[in-house]
Amino acid sequence: MKEKILEEMMKNEGKKVFNMILRMVRQRQEAEDLYQEVFTAFYHNLGKVQPVAYKSYLYRIAYNKTLNQIKSRQRDLKFMLKQFNQPGIEEDSDPEQRNIMIRESLALLKPEEALLIELQFYQGKSYQEISEITGYSESAVDSRLVRAKRKLRELLERRGINNLQEKQFAAVL
Repeated sequence: MKEKILEEMMKNEGKKVFNMILRMVRQRQEAEDLYQEVFTAFYHNLGKVQPVAYKSYLYRIAYNKTLNQIKSRQRDLKFMLKQFNQPGIEEDSDPEQRNIMIRESLALLKPEEALLIELQFYQGKSYQEISEITGYSESAVDSRLVRAKRKLRELLERRGINNLQEKQFAAVL
């Protein structure tokens, strides 16, 4: 029974969970290891979770394990911080260069902030779903997302990317 549930969750949510982890850790091997840890933990704790909560529980495990991994390693951001001294680029210029700058700016956010943005834009999660995954109330999700977006917008403006449309931002993630 547990194996069937695990198989179905891997089939239906596995790719999304892996992509969420990969976007946070930005290293494929590390994401693959975390992915295995997430589904192993999910499998071992299935008996403690109500069937209606399987999906949110899976994302919560992924969220917590990914944050713990990020916090455990030192990030060397000196190179990216030096990038702020380079001339900015206009929104209509080279889209690939703009996308790189957006991803680098996302990496400068706190892991929790970057994950909230990733869950909303890339995963298309509602505030309620984000609340279930993170454990924050819906109002806390709203205020934290507003602050995270403001910080990201400021980072992007320092790099010369202004008035970025949400659809363009979502495409970069």
